[in-house]
Amino acid sequence: PKSLANDWIRDDLWPLLAGAPYTVADRLHTFTKWLAAKIAADVQAQLVGADAGARRGQKSRVLVTGGGANNSYLLQLLNLAEDEPGGLAFVVPSRQVADFKEAALVALCALLRAEGLPNALPSATGAARPTVNGALYLPPPR
Repeated sequence: PKSLANDWIRDDLWPLLAGAPYTVADRLHTFTKWLAAKIAADVQAQLVGADAGARRGQKSRVLVTGGGANNSYLLQLLNLAEDEPGGLAFVVPSRQVADFKEAALVALCALLRAEGLPNALPSATGAARPTVNGALYLPPPR
């Protein structure tokens, strides 16, 4: 899926991981290798025919933030994909930049929610239409 909703994890992914007759370390290793390959392939597919800002002969750079930026094994696997033809350069900013980006995006989603404007687009989620997600909780009146 375009977005890893909890229902996909619960219904599709977890049964595969939980039911596998291997150690937790082996299951995490296999899943992380799959995830790195999936990320690299999906990003590469989005760049086909697109101008991603890379100069001719250079790799397109992909900014990595969020929880994945703290996963050294995932990053190691993503960086292995850089060596492949047409590979990508995965760039991790400083922790301060990554944290700011996450906070800014959450604040933007909250503002859009408060205004009743869509904060999730079909191009990002795979949904049929833009949606207003989240909940707005106001403090009790004084």
